[in-house]
Amino acid sequence: MKKTNFFEQLKQENGNDYEHTANIPHILRFGDNDLVYGPSAGSNLEKFCKKYGGKTLTDFADPFSAGYDNEWAKYSISIIEEWCKKGLFIHFDLTYMEDIENILNNAGTFAECTTSHELRHIHQNWNKLSNTVKFYKNEKEVQPPWIKK
Repeated sequence: MKKTNFFEQLKQENGNDYEHTANIPHILRFGDNDLVYGPSAGSNLEKFCKKYGGKTLTDFADPFSAGYDNEWAKYSISIIEEWCKKGLFIHFDLTYMEDIENILNNAGTFAECTTSHELRHIHQNWNKLSNTVKFYKNEKEVQPPWIKK
């Protein structure tokens, strides 16, 4: 199946309707146009998305057609930026992330993983992304990992 440009697919599926389904307290439910990020190993991200809604970048992303060759992290970050400019929501599942403190400092075993690049980008640009990015751990909404309680 040929994958289409991320925004072209949304337009085909929903016209220009980028409505977000609000979360009902204590019940996670993401809108059809919400984007879900997090570690994808072991199909955990896919399961999270199927359970709560939204879409993953791999549902329709093709970095080659967008001119990013094989640079998935750069492509993903460009989608985060575009998504937030449109006021759409991103839900980031931290449940299976390890060594987040080192990841945020671009250090450690997982520093070069795509998910680590995405998390660092959100952290470094939190002032402009904070209204559209939400974090989750163990199926509960949580503060961003760099904000201490």
